[in-house]
Amino acid sequence: NEEYEDFDLKNRSNLLIDIKKFKDNFITTYDLDNAILGHIEDFGLLVKTKIIKFDLIYHFFDVYIRSCGNNKEIMKYINFEREYDSDVYNNFLYIYNKCINVENNKPEAKKRHEPKQRTAKIHITTV
Repeated sequence: NEEYEDFDLKNRSNLLIDIKKFKDNFITTYDLDNAILGHIEDFGLLVKTKIIKFDLIYHFFDVYIRSCGNNKEIMKYINFEREYDSDVYNNFLYIYNKCINVENNKPEAKKRHEPKQRTAKIHITTV
């Protein structure tokens, strides 16, 4: 089991997300923002402004949205960014909370569970 430094964001330009599934492969937080979080942020804005119905986003993307929002390392990153700008990821949190509310109000038999560890765990660390 590899050791990682504590979650330390003093030098934000050196942040990396370690994809454990692929040894020695990394994705930067810049890529995380552009490839995943930015799109979910856009979904939130589109739903808020009623350009797209929430039901459509929920049907196709809720498992992905909840997987990101339920990931403690991604949420550490989001919370860190929000310390500098409280408006950052407001739309991500909006759509995530809507998905959580829908899921929490369903009977257990109808809940859409996240896939069982099909994806790699991530850990944000400094280099």
